[in-house]
Amino acid sequence: MGVVVVFRSPWILALVVQYRCLAETITGHIYCDNYFEFYFNGQLVKKDPLDFTPHNAVRVSFEYDGGKKVYAILCQDYASATGYEYTGTSSPQLGDGALLAEFSDGTRTSKDWKAYTVTFGPTDASISAGCSKDNLGACSLQDNGLPANWHSVDFDDSSWASATEYTAAQAGWGRTPTFSNGQCGTITSPLTRQDANPSSAATSQDECLNPKTVLCGGDGTCAGDDGRMIWGADLDRDNKMLFRYDATVTTPTASSDSSSTTVTVATTSSCADPGVSACAAKEAVSQRVRQEITQLSEAEWQRVVDAIWIMKNTSRAIGESRFGSSFKTYNYFVMKHAVAVMDSRGDQAHFSAAFATWHAAFVLEFENSLLAIDAGIGALPYWDGVSDVLSKAYFGSATGAGSNNVVNDGQFAHFPIESTLDMADWSSYLKSADGASNGFTGNGGFLRGTRPNNPTQTLELTRYGSAWTFPEAGQDECAARSGCWNDWYDCIEGGSSHGNFHSGAHVSVGGKSGSNRGDFEDPTTSPNDPFFWFHHANVDRNRMKWMQAHANEAKVYWGFTRRCFGPLSQNCPTQGINLGDVASALWPFSSAQLGLTGLNTEGVTHAEILCYVGPETAPYKYADPGGSPSPSPSHSPTPSPTSSSVPSHSPTPSPTSSFVPSPSSPAPATDTASCTSARSLSLLAAVTAILRLKIR
Repeated sequence: MGVVVVFRSPWILALVVQYRCLAETITGHIYCDNYFEFYFNGQLVKKDPLDFTPHNAVRVSFEYDGGKKVYAILCQDYASATGYEYTGTSSPQLGDGALLAEFSDGTRTSKDWKAYTVTFGPTDASISAGCSKDNLGACSLQDNGLPANWHSVDFDDSSWASATEYTAAQAGWGRTPTFSNGQCGTITSPLTRQDANPSSAATSQDECLNPKTVLCGGDGTCAGDDGRMIWGADLDRDNKMLFRYDATVTTPTASSDSSSTTVTVATTSSCADPGVSACAAKEAVSQRVRQEITQLSEAEWQRVVDAIWIMKNTSRAIGESRFGSSFKTYNYFVMKHAVAVMDSRGDQAHFSAAFATWHAAFVLEFENSLLAIDAGIGALPYWDGVSDVLSKAYFGSATGAGSNNVVNDGQFAHFPIESTLDMADWSSYLKSADGASNGFTGNGGFLRGTRPNNPTQTLELTRYGSAWTFPEAGQDECAARSGCWNDWYDCIEGGSSHGNFHSGAHVSVGGKSGSNRGDFEDPTTSPNDPFFWFHHANVDRNRMKWMQAHANEAKVYWGFTRRCFGPLSQNCPTQGINLGDVASALWPFSSAQLGLTGLNTEGVTHAEILCYVGPETAPYKYADPGGSPSPSPSHSPTPSPTSSSVPSHSPTPSPTSSFVPSPSSPAPATDTASCTSARSLSLLAAVTAILRLKIR
């Protein structure tokens, strides 16, 4: 993005100062049936490691340093000299090609791309002469040759035709790839359909992705803001194609009007406009400060602990009577999470664009319950992902050191798990929602999940895993990730070069023992472990930092579009996770529960969460860990409540888990925050220089 400063005066016509951040990392996925070569700004970025089947998608990552932005892709559908494939069998056929690509800067394949046919066949003339699958000798191809420097930035493609869009049903997804032991399935021959020789090729996991999973939001429909499958005008007989697209952002030009002395700063958004009403939230008058947990004094931390135990040991009726309507029992939150996961429309809270909006609201409602009990807490603290908190002073050990791995040390030792669950006790919270029904009923009376099944029957908080941390460099990488909303989420859900920021904690700390799952590892009821709140507050802190670094995308809601990831990508919900949908409508968040001023609704949407729980509008903000200049939470005169049930409060290797797969890692992204700062300095320097000229 550029920042343009235009000065106008009778004696200075115009000066345009444009600063561009260097080395923005752009990532993307490319699927070509059958083989591609991808160039960016004239430089070769990636060649498809497979030239026929299986039909793989490939993840790419490259640097953009400003200026021109030209995408060029060669895509080839295999065809013999006759135009047919499988000519060594009794059933030759014409293959169909397709190119589909999506990039983190918002570039998508569509009819706006330019297309050039290199080879075409069988030709009309050869068909007229008798060419057919039964008479291949009469068939021939037309070869138009590769234009010189066709992939260069300045190549003139004005004579090329527009690409033709095809539906997924027309072009197809081909044979699904399967990555195992460094290879991408079995390679077959385009002549015989038998296994090729060699029948395998070494690939990385990034080179053997299921296109139907990583493209078009993972639902295979390729609609809305998704990319489109494109090809030449003849899907069957256009064999080798060239495609180009100029995605260069046009800089506004300076006016020659010499009567004005104003300064105009122009910024643009690169994410797609979702077409939802603009955010109407006002900047927050004040924001409480969420501190890093180890920065709290012992007394401050004890107040948080006491409030959580009160939530755990106090009934709804007594709690609301003593603390008001914002009070919620601890199990209320575990149930709300479980109902969102088991929604009949599909998981409403995980592995999709809705993950961070839903959890921002969820953590905020929990914080409000804590503050209802003890306003002196000030704000919910967060764990920075690095400090040692799986200890006696904080959350107890992982692995749990008690019998059957229950956690018997730390501030939440012997934290009870509901074992006599009755859904009738919770029915009053459930609302009617079109096409939605609740699928959660517990697991044999336990408040634990069934998808995936968690047969653990311990009566207290259980951990089978081990301690886990996530480096600051990995967190900064995600906060600086270029692109739009889903690009950031991709980073925190395994797309960081440092691993999986979100699910890594669940998998490692909760852990598994045979078929039993630790409470924090159980995707359905993971809030059973109090560690949940402080980890998720840190993930939310990263969300805030990323949104702030991409403030120019706020007016388009940071490009939020329905998209699914990981285990949800094969069955992506069509309802509930769109920008304008109510977040988990079966058990929604009201604006009153979240303490949002200027909004009055019984069910906030994902758009409203982005709008009212953003960096400048949320009722809270985050202090940096380790001595931030932000003020400490002000403690009210409210006395610290006492808990009559705060028992005193330990480690195995974490086995692999089904909580989330670990996608392979892209190259680290540019530090957008630093980039923003540099942009501001560059702008200030330009203004200063011009003013000095004017003074002279």
